[in-house]
Amino acid sequence: MSMRLTRVDREFLAPRRTGWLPEYAQRAQSTTPTDSLEGKGGYGRYTLPEEGWATSNRAVDPTHRKWASVGDPHITMGKEKFDQQVKGNLVLLRTQEGDFQVQARQTHPKGNDQVTVNTRVAIKDGDNLVHYDTDTNELLVNGKPWDGQSPLPGGTQIARTGDGFQVTSARGDVTSIHDRGDYLDLDGEIAPDRRTGEIRGAFGSFDNVDDFRSHLLRDGTIAPDNETLAENWIATPEEDLVDKPPVPTGGGPGGVRDGLLRMLTALIEQLTALVRQLSLLFCGRRDEFAW
Repeated sequence: MSMRLTRVDREFLAPRRTGWLPEYAQRAQSTTPTDSLEGKGGYGRYTLPEEGWATSNRAVDPTHRKWASVGDPHITMGKEKFDQQVKGNLVLLRTQEGDFQVQARQTHPKGNDQVTVNTRVAIKDGDNLVHYDTDTNELLVNGKPWDGQSPLPGGTQIARTGDGFQVTSARGDVTSIHDRGDYLDLDGEIAPDRRTGEIRGAFGSFDNVDDFRSHLLRDGTIAPDNETLAENWIATPEEDLVDKPPVPTGGGPGGVRDGLLRMLTALIEQLTALVRQLSLLFCGRRDEFAW
């Protein structure tokens, strides 16, 4: 299916001539008979360029930086509001490189299989990995209980709030965790210097767009509906940070150096025990010969 862009479409896309997705904007502003964009049915009537994860030099406007996932869950992204009732570990936000990510587990609350809520969250910032869930009500930093250290090596900042915690990336991305007992409310704001299209996920793409055109799937096409958008961003086993966190590479609590120290300590203990056993065996034989 293909269709001609309307005058309203042209006016909407006109300011993005040198900013958001150059090829897309260039085609959208064409006045020739070939200025139609092919795509899927429903909302997915436009297809973005084959550039994949396209970004621009234009910063995300202040009104489009904020996001929230609250209740069962109701999503706010910039000026948009919609619901997502998908079960699974979702990649809510991430950069293309994956150095900054927010993932959350959405599951059915007890006695209700019609909706989902957030019960666990994982925040990755460089080499640091932060976890919090409703089962333990404990904040873990690189696999260990948070000891109050802030900032962490690498620049990640953590602060305790009245109902949870606030995690700020070294770049300035803020993620707030609100513990509601059986579920978590999450909200935040991406860093002021983030560029349009730099961060994507189950909420869509942060690109100054106020409608479905920001609901980008992993391949850069527009999702036909909110459920498809969320399902497309369910974490794969390789990228999952919620249930299968990767081995941290940092030097902070739980990092590689800390892990190597624990391994070395355990090895020393094993060698000490072995030496004791050999000593007892040798001493026992010596006593037998002396007797």
